[in-house]
Amino acid sequence: MKRLFLSSMAILLGFTVLASQKVDRMEENKWNWTEYSSSMGNVTFEDGFMVLKSNSLPKGNPFNQVDYIKAVEASTVKTYAKLPIRPNDNYKVTIKYIDPNFGKGFYNIYFNVPKGCIEDNQCGSYVFQVGLKGQYMLPSFDGQIHMDKLPIKGKKDFPMTFVLTKKGKNATIEVNGIELYNGICPLTEPCIGFGVLWKKTIKIDEIIVEQADYEDE
Repeated sequence: MKRLFLSSMAILLGFTVLASQKVDRMEENKWNWTEYSSSMGNVTFEDGFMVLKSNSLPKGNPFNQVDYIKAVEASTVKTYAKLPIRPNDNYKVTIKYIDPNFGKGFYNIYFNVPKGCIEDNQCGSYVFQVGLKGQYMLPSFDGQIHMDKLPIKGKKDFPMTFVLTKKGKNATIEVNGIELYNGICPLTEPCIGFGVLWKKTIKIDEIIVEQADYEDE
């Protein structure tokens, strides 16, 4: 009865609601992830993965915070893409990737990346960062900085699944089925990104976007 009521409402409002799942398997690179290559590292597509590899360590002065932050930013190997998503509506984004050396180096998942950043490959944003020994940081979504250690016993070539689910104004973030965040939704722009530093490598397998489609009658 409830389903019949919702279908009737959709007809009255002049659109049809369809379940939709869009997938970017990295061997296809459907969403045009930016490639990158320098002495710092590279972003390549190989063996069905998008591989981000950092070759260097930051060269700034660790006792000068401003200088060191700039050095860290400059040494981070990044890639960005625009997701086929309406960020103001409900959705679910699933990222599947491999961590070849869990607990070593750092990697980032960026949110709210302005569209112009895809061209210059230099923009920061809200970030989920995993670092040494599985320590993670998830800042600023609700004015707080969430820092803890992932309750995961990683190993070589460890499979990871990151899931961001938005419902209304709030969202949950899960890693390998473990909830790390429940609060204000971090994604208000359709672009996301990845970054690696401190001689880190990660291999992105696929990204799945699930969201209802609306078709005009």
